[in-house]
Amino acid sequence: MIPLPRRLAAEFLAAALLLFLGIGSVLANTQQPGSLGLVGVGLAWGAVVAGLAYAFGPVSGAHFNPAVTIAHAVIGRFPRAEVLPYIGAQLAGAIAGTWATQKIWGPLNGIGTTTTTLAPLNAVALEFALSFAIMAVIMGSATDERATSGFTGLAVGGVVAADVMIGGALTGASMNPARSFAPALVTGVWTSHWLYWVGPVAGMVSAAWIYERLRATPPR
Repeated sequence: MIPLPRRLAAEFLAAALLLFLGIGSVLANTQQPGSLGLVGVGLAWGAVVAGLAYAFGPVSGAHFNPAVTIAHAVIGRFPRAEVLPYIGAQLAGAIAGTWATQKIWGPLNGIGTTTTTLAPLNAVALEFALSFAIMAVIMGSATDERATSGFTGLAVGGVVAADVMIGGALTGASMNPARSFAPALVTGVWTSHWLYWVGPVAGMVSAAWIYERLRATPPR
């Protein structure tokens, strides 16, 4: 087992790169309207997640998402004593990545923050569904010994890309409390911030719990 400080450093760096590169794609599309479009931004986020999963998975498990950490802990696949340290590293990394983005690109002026055009409950439901899909793929590709090895990054990145294309214009398609928290802190835009914790955490915990029940069912 890799020592906890090294795993926390990996989570910090992964979250920082996720926000720096992810928000960078949004900024690039904003400064050159139509250069990427929603499809391009979705593919960019998906590619970043896939790359980071392969890079940091062997070190820390590549959570870089408080909801993923909480979900793994709830079903007993992650030490509960390490949940808060992991979340702290993820939030700190996300803040660092967002801050670095603003220093390089200039004031974000709300760009990269997650806000919604939906009613609050509808937005929570969408974030729940998008997050549920990601965690279901994580469970099937990364924790099930029957899965084909080596494809977790591609599988999760693909779902993230699809989620952004589907929900990006509606809620910002966060699926990650750290991804929403850091830009809110840096820009001061906290509109409906609570839903970016409730939806992803509830969605991922539900997906992890359901998958564990399905996996425990004897084959017929």
